Amino acid sequence: MNRSHSTQILASMDDAPSVQSVGHHLHARGRVASLVSTSLEGDKVLPIVLNKTHFVGRKSSCDLVIPHRAVSSTHFKVYTVQFDAAHDPLIYIQDLSLNGTYHNGHKLGKDQCALLTDGDELEVRHAATFKFNQKMHYENKLGKIVEADARGFESEWKLTKRLLGTGGFAKIYMATSTTTHRQYACKVMDLTHARQKGIKYIQEIEILSSLCHPNVVGVHKCYITSSHIYIFEDLVSGGDLFSWFAERGVVGEVECMFVIWQVLKALEYLHERNIAHRDLKLENILISSSEPGFRVVLTDFGVARQWEDARRMSTIVGTPEYAAPEMSRREKGKRGYGKEIDLWSLGVIVHVLLSGHQPFSSTSQTDSRSQIAQRIQSTDLDLNSWEWEEISLEAKDFVHRLLVRNPAYRMSVEEAFEHPWLARYRAELEALYDEKVMKGWNASPSNKKWIETKMVGGDGDTEMSEADGFVSGGKMARKAAEDEEAERERRERKRRMSKVGEANASWGFVGANVEPKGLGHGPLRDVPGKRSNRISLSEDRQVGGGGYVKSGYFGK
Repeated sequence: MNRSHSTQILASMDDAPSVQSVGHHLHARGRVASLVSTSLEGDKVLPIVLNKTHFVGRKSSCDLVIPHRAVSSTHFKVYTVQFDAAHDPLIYIQDLSLNGTYHNGHKLGKDQCALLTDGDELEVRHAATFKFNQKMHYENKLGKIVEADARGFESEWKLTKRLLGTGGFAKIYMATSTTTHRQYACKVMDLTHARQKGIKYIQEIEILSSLCHPNVVGVHKCYITSSHIYIFEDLVSGGDLFSWFAERGVVGEVECMFVIWQVLKALEYLHERNIAHRDLKLENILISSSEPGFRVVLTDFGVARQWEDARRMSTIVGTPEYAAPEMSRREKGKRGYGKEIDLWSLGVIVHVLLSGHQPFSSTSQTDSRSQIAQRIQSTDLDLNSWEWEEISLEAKDFVHRLLVRNPAYRMSVEEAFEHPWLARYRAELEALYDEKVMKGWNASPSNKKWIETKMVGGDGDTEMSEADGFVSGGKMARKAAEDEEAERERRERKRRMSKVGEANASWGFVGANVEPKGLGHGPLRDVPGKRSNRISLSEDRQVGGGGYVKSGYFGK
């Protein structure tokens, strides 16, 4: 299923009995792994079922019961995350005990998570041992070049073959620190077939290495070789917002509020530093768990851009369904776009979470980027369909004020925080943020400084520190990227003037490429005297009234 087009899951997984004998239907539909326990009670098998959380402990209601006094009532849980059908599901363990759960000989600690790999061993000291089994259906290979590169930093990091995800010219593997044994995600970017992408990758490194925020992915180390870039990032163990939404469907308003509150916190932090993400979408928002009150983390800064105050951005990037109209629209007298594009994308996200579908969706799965952009430009926003019947007026107004075609009238981050939909619960949201996000966030020292960058060869005998050239190299890369964007803009302007020339000729204008009026280059306007039951994007009206939000999430 296409993750950019789809917003709902129609299939559901069947539940399986919790404990069965070894080899009994372990590979039935929905069952993706098994956990074999050995204790004084004998051997037991816990089949791991997709989209189900399994509990192990002394309590009789647990899926796997270990009746030993060293075992906590609920000692640990095992849960699954599946990004898409093209990758094997990721299966995590979370320690819930005070006594501790050991993963491959290393103690996890209460509330800590670890990604499980076939053959991993778990232990509850003095009570039981466990063997994890997962048949991988997709072949994971590092490749000879990557394996050779990895030998250059094997004293600090162990790069495993466990594939977490793919995209473009990058693959993400699980890695572990050799000193702390903590797990990380390593983004491996191949430059051999995408040399021109190297500049953009350097930009991503430069931006991420300067950031430290609980709602922005943390980066700890980077290595650059002649053919690859390796970025070691935090491993966020709950999957992404798309997978979470696809599994559960539409989200209640209050739960949605806390997600959006955190995204706004991240955007506030980025925009204060003149950084635009430019590809904000469900797939690029990771979550710490599937439990209520999870932390959200913005990731994938591959097309993010840091701009100077007087400059505007002009490159068309990102995902079409989430892209602001000004990114593809070129109006007379206006040049480029600004950070407001992230707020449009946020509006699309809120719309999807509350209604279950894209605001300007189409039945076609093959529309080109220009067709999607045209649909966004010409389609009115419908917030009166049945999906919105029980959504509060404040929530509808919040979406409406983000999905405004003219960025000058679109809500800013500050205005979004002050909007009644969120502002009336400010105290509760801030308290929840402190409790669920700040207390569980570990801002390691490596997040607070420029990452150390080394140039390593296949034999690991060549090193270059940051002072030797990474910073200056990053500045050169940024200047090259700016020159590249300026050249793209020049080519786009030339192409546009060529189109105007053709239009002039068709209208009888010959000679200079003068833009005639009425050819659709100005902002779209409503037809006078015509109204429908849809809210027009060009309107900027206040919606008041007594909308409601279901209580309970804030404990009221």
